[in-house]
Amino acid sequence: MSGLVQGALYPAVKSDDVRASKIPLPPLNEQRRIVSKIKALESHREAAQVALDAIPPLLEKFRQSVLAAAFRGDLTREWRTQHPDVEPVDTTDLPELPTGWGTTNLPELAGSSGIFTDGDWVESKDQDPAGNVRLIQLADVGDGFYRDRSSRFLTGQKANALGCTFIKTGDVLISRLADPLGRACIFPGDAKRAVTVVDVAIFRRSNSAPIEAVWLKHWINSPQFRRRIDLLSSGTTRKRISRKNLGAIAFPLPSLGEQRRIAEIVDAYFALADEVESALTSGRGQLSLLSQSILAKAFRGELVPQDPNDEPASALLDRIRAKRAAATPPTKKKKRKSK
Repeated sequence: MSGLVQGALYPAVKSDDVRASKIPLPPLNEQRRIVSKIKALESHREAAQVALDAIPPLLEKFRQSVLAAAFRGDLTREWRTQHPDVEPVDTTDLPELPTGWGTTNLPELAGSSGIFTDGDWVESKDQDPAGNVRLIQLADVGDGFYRDRSSRFLTGQKANALGCTFIKTGDVLISRLADPLGRACIFPGDAKRAVTVVDVAIFRRSNSAPIEAVWLKHWINSPQFRRRIDLLSSGTTRKRISRKNLGAIAFPLPSLGEQRRIAEIVDAYFALADEVESALTSGRGQLSLLSQSILAKAFRGELVPQDPNDEPASALLDRIRAKRAAATPPTKKKKRKSK
């Protein structure tokens, strides 16, 4: 039928072409078996679709549970037992923390040799598609991963005139707007020099700060940190958090060795979730083809077994034609008018 489609703006098939098309017709009893089988298979397909649709929320809960456990110190309890020589941090007057943990904040970790600042106010008039400096957007900052979606640029001369902060590979980018608010990723670098927009905060640790960037990214994306961000956010139609409030959030800091171990464990769990997500995407693709595959098999005569005792469809068609012929009144001949 697709070969009979005509028209560019409104593709359609002529009604005469539809009426003239030949379709395969199985025996009536086989038609009933086909319909019954299709209904049963579609029921299974719909149940599978419901099951697949339930997986993404479970994966998100799994990731959040992993982060929550990581920053309670649960995932590295055994590691701390195996490394009793870790130098403890002074936790006087602080809530109870795992052994060897202290507290800090982003400005403290940036220090005088690092960076904790907002991106830059770059207006449309400042941009140039042929520019040699990449302008990183909010859309590029994913929840734990760099998306690399945008394609905005400006010239190096304009970036210098605006006093832009150039970001480096390994910097942590934090979105100060939803969704979700406060999501963080690590900048992997770009073929061009890069700056970012004002609603993305840039963190670069000081030379002496005992901080692992991957650990920090996971911590900022954890439920514990997100709850604190929500408490300090503002705005009615669109929530945001100021860099000042972001920098005021104190958080627990384990030793550098434990940070690395936490990052390894979290990354391993997340890789497992990513594998499930990939399999889910593949399963959804196969499921979307299933209905067409079922119909194709049905009309090739492969979906249900044929029964030699079924009345042939030709006999049914003969009866239908005979009934139509009997119900059609005879055509009356017109009388000729006398001259």
